[in-house]
Amino acid sequence: MDLAVHDLKLHSGRFIATIIGVGLLFTIVLAMNGLYRGNIHDGLAVINATKPDLWVVERHRGGPFNEQSTMPEYYHYSVKAVPGVERASPYIIYAVERQIGNESRHFSIVGYDVFGGLGGPQKIYAGRGIHRAHYEMVAHAKLGVRLGDQVPLGLHTYTVVGLTKEAVDNNGDPVVYLSLPDAQEILYQKDNEEVRAQRERLARTLNSQKSLSSAAAANLA
Repeated sequence: MDLAVHDLKLHSGRFIATIIGVGLLFTIVLAMNGLYRGNIHDGLAVINATKPDLWVVERHRGGPFNEQSTMPEYYHYSVKAVPGVERASPYIIYAVERQIGNESRHFSIVGYDVFGGLGGPQKIYAGRGIHRAHYEMVAHAKLGVRLGDQVPLGLHTYTVVGLTKEAVDNNGDPVVYLSLPDAQEILYQKDNEEVRAQRERLARTLNSQKSLSSAAAANLA
């Protein structure tokens, strides 16, 4: 024991450096474990919130979350007709970037059958679920909206009727729940902002082509 104490006194700097190094290593291990568990939680959050027994996707697609599947509108009735299937519901999820308040936010839109279908929010801590076929939404608290807020998405404005802390997408971004027709309309129909952006890009392209044509004509002259 005396020899160990004497050695510590002689090499106190090395001992302190070793303690710091081991502490940093332990901290890094804990941080990596936390990041890993966080990624696993985010990746499974929507799946755990939906809790399906089986996902039905388009043939040759990489699954319900890796790639979008284009299915016939009423295909879930055919799935429900299979012996042993108790319930089948249409479901859609996709990531968007929209202006929420004064800042651009990334989030995912979930569309589901609001009248008894699977895939909706299970734990709403404020407000209620979606009761109407159109223009109502349940949002994750991370989105920064409040009950009664009017959120423009696509060509329409949606009222926040409920708030949840249940699910995020696989990137950790908040999830917004809409009725299936509303979610499909936002996905496939271009809103005014997107149309204006496309017009601006087209105008810039035409102006650049005119400039090139003018320069080519000047060189020929």
